[in-house]
Amino acid sequence: MTLATIDAAAIAAHCRSPLITPRCAIGSAGIRNASTRTTSGSGASDRTAACIAFSVASAADLAAFAALPGASAVAPIGEPGGGQRVTLSDPDGFRVDIVHGIASLPELPMHAPPSANFARVKNRRGAPYRVRKGPAQILRLGHVLLKVRDFQRTFDWYTRNLGMLPSDVLVAGPEKKKLVAFLRCNRGSEFTDHHTLAFAEGSAAHLHHSSFEINDFDDQVLGHEWLQSKGWRNFWGIGRHVIGSQVFDYWKDPFGNTVEHYADGDLFDATKEPEYFPASPEYLSVWGPEAPADFFD
Repeated sequence: MTLATIDAAAIAAHCRSPLITPRCAIGSAGIRNASTRTTSGSGASDRTAACIAFSVASAADLAAFAALPGASAVAPIGEPGGGQRVTLSDPDGFRVDIVHGIASLPELPMHAPPSANFARVKNRRGAPYRVRKGPAQILRLGHVLLKVRDFQRTFDWYTRNLGMLPSDVLVAGPEKKKLVAFLRCNRGSEFTDHHTLAFAEGSAAHLHHSSFEINDFDDQVLGHEWLQSKGWRNFWGIGRHVIGSQVFDYWKDPFGNTVEHYADGDLFDATKEPEYFPASPEYLSVWGPEAPADFFD
């Protein structure tokens, strides 16, 4: 199957509000973009009602997904942006939509990345670097992390049905039980995000967090200060992850959902083999504040 690029704002349009929007790039299974949503009833978050959507390049690709066991028929999306979808359900009942033909929207404006000067590599010459205070500029929804009840069932479902590739896996104990996986899109020789979907085994299944890519480190710090000035609750950050290398900052929204800003994440093509690391605090971050005790709740 071939893949298409669809703007993150457009891919989000088919999920009913309130929604959160990622964009991904999955490979041979035909997936390019992703969006996820959480529904909130009377002001409270229902973290079990998550929808992840991936776009494919053609109607033929969509029909191929409709032939998978348990898949719905191809159906019109009767929401802003239009298009068509096939609906699947993963082992924990998370809804996974495969979509095609959603109308695209213009990209949001974003300032040009700076030319950074390092100790021995000077990229910016004859010009100052000026930053502006204000909220971080969000490019897209980059990934989501799910809590799942059975690691292996979930791993097998997403790798077999969607063609996703494991970038890294966290293991525990002398038996090296697999607990957390970071999956990326299989784009062949094209480099793509270290992970578009991550999941961690636990006692209950729910959406853990949604993560939005921002421009750079300055944007991370400025956005952190801006959110603090508005009275929002910082959950964890600023720091730098070991797995994926992102500079991260986690916040709680008004409904208790966890939302991450990240910058400077790793990119890999399909040749990267998965690495296995201990599921221990030193592999969560290399610098920054200690992770909250309830981070993986």
